[in-house]
Amino acid sequence: VSVRCMIFSEDSKYIVSSGVGERYVALWKSEGQKEKSACCVLSMDHPSICLDMKGNDLDGLSVLAISEVGVCWLWCGRNVKELQSTIPTKVSVSSSVPEASVLKGQSGSAPAVIAAKLNNSADIETMSVFAAYGSFVRPSFEKILMKRGTDVNLHATIDGVFLPLGISKSVKKKMKHTE
Repeated sequence: VSVRCMIFSEDSKYIVSSGVGERYVALWKSEGQKEKSACCVLSMDHPSICLDMKGNDLDGLSVLAISEVGVCWLWCGRNVKELQSTIPTKVSVSSSVPEASVLKGQSGSAPAVIAAKLNNSADIETMSVFAAYGSFVRPSFEKILMKRGTDVNLHATIDGVFLPLGISKSVKKKMKHTE
């Protein structure tokens, strides 16, 4: 299987990787050995397309992965063993029926988490993630504070930041006609 994504921890002691079509993320301890099996495997419902990692052996470890269907998965633990046994926190995106049809028409896909970045956190029970979500044409950006194990559902709207105001009005008119 080819590697799709790979990221190193800030202290270069760990590597997180995902393979094309694989529904898990692997955590590797980088000890200079050429051949070694993953020290931790984190399961997902769909293959990942984006990864992030924060922390170390002293402060705890956090791993973030965004799946092909736009769901953000987040695992946190005080150590590798706890990280592997923890239930992941999921961040997903939903929208109302009229907005969903307009948003899907803009980009050809349903609203999703497009990108996410772990922020430094004082403890592993409360996590901070900066996320871009919604439509690829008009994404929304938000800093999300969440408790470990509590899933988050973001609401996508047709309001975004990338299109000029004139286009925004035409999209809003389209939405009114679909209601």
